[in-house]
Formats: sequence, structure tokens, C-alpha cells
Amino acid sequence: HPLGNLVIAGISEMQGSTYNAMQLLTKFFHVTGKIYPASETALTLHAVFRDGHEVAGESSIAKYDGMIERVYVTNAYNEDEPKASRKVVNAILNSDMIVLGPGSLYTSILPNLVIPEIRQALIDTKADVTYICNIMTQYGETEQFSDADHVGVLNRHLGSDVIDNVLVNIEKVPLEYMMNNKFDEYLVQVDHDFNGLRREAKTVVSSNFLRLENGGAFHDGDLVVEELMHLVRKKS
Repeated sequence: HPLGNLVIAGISEMQGSTYNAMQLLTKFFHVTGKIYPASETALTLHAVFRDGHEVAGESSIAKYDGMIERVYVTNAYNEDEPKASRKVVNAILNSDMIVLGPGSLYTSILPNLVIPEIRQALIDTKADVTYICNIMTQYGETEQFSDADHVGVLNRHLGSDVIDNVLVNIEKVPLEYMMNNKFDEYLVQVDHDFNGLRREAKTVVSSNFLRLENGGAFHDGDLVVEELMHLVRKKS
């Protein structure tokens, strides 16, 4: 496991909740923003596949050979409905923009969004919800997915067309970066389906957001932030 995950898990156990752990860590690292966990208690991720098979646990989900239909979360230690961490709902409702992604669609982004209170806050917020679409498809999650497929999965899980803006990279990833085994969870570049995107989101921004570094294809953070700020200013 990444060292950061172990540190958070250990301090969460010592502090009694993930929320308390994150507040302690933000002070320790002098973080200028605010970081709130989606939940204060441990959750278990479940995936229901198109063949009806169900798998629990993030590491096990990627190993099952099948296409995911939907995901949901449960409390790891009791039968209570998962609850959002304190301040999370208010932060979503009072934001200028909600930014989702990039990241593993089913095992990183959606587990936060399917917590009922967070899902409802995303539906209720007046802020634009912007999704930064992945550049590459991911093994065990999004094989053969187009950019419109990614957004469609988000909308189906949230139960409403909540995605206002989508950022899509249209710069071609060189073949040698797609054949690199260093990042073996990634497959090929995500295909574009602009007609589908226009059905799934209100605004589609297609541009060069690509950064090639250390053998991998990533988003250029500066270019992404520039576009996000442009969207915020345009709305205001």
C-alpha cells in the first residue's frame, strides 16, 4: 500500500475517525486548503458486474474478469447506511465548482459519490459539476470505454444529469507511451464520442491537456486549472 494510505489509516485509528486524522495531518503539513474525507468511518466498496456476479473490496474488484454495471458502498463494521463526513455536504452546496477526476472511475471517484448524502448534495448544489475525463482506459474497469461512456456511468450512478462540464484531452498519446509496462493498469487512449458527450453533459471542452512524463501520459495540471478557472469566471 502507498505510505500515505498507511499513515492516514494509522492516525484515523488513533484519533477515532478519518475526519479527525485529516484535520491533524493538514495542520502538520501546513495545508492551506481544507480536506474532508467522504466518510468518517471505514467503508467497503461493492461492484455488481453485468453477469450478476458481485465482488467486495477494491483489490478484488479489479481482478474479476467482467464489466462493472454499478458500485455501492457499505459500512465496514455495521449495517448502518453510510454517512457523509461532517462539513462535506455544506462544502458541496456552497462551492463555486465541483471538480471530479481524473482517476479510477469505479474504485476512486464513484465510491465517494454513491454515499447517499453526497449524491444528493451533488444533485442539489447550484455549483457547476465538472468532470476531467481520463486520458487512458484502465484495466479491470474501463476497457473499450469512450469519454461519453465515462460520463454516462457517473450520471447513471447519481440518478440525474448532474455533469455540467467535461474536460477532454484530444492530444494524441504517442504509441511508445501506450506500450509502456511501467503503468500496467492503463491500456489505450480513451476514444472520443462527442455526440454522446453532448447528450451526457451541457458543455464539452476539448483541448490539449496532455503531459508526457517519466514514461507515462498524464494531465497537465496548469492547463487544467486554467480551463477550470475560465469556466468559473464565465459562469459568474
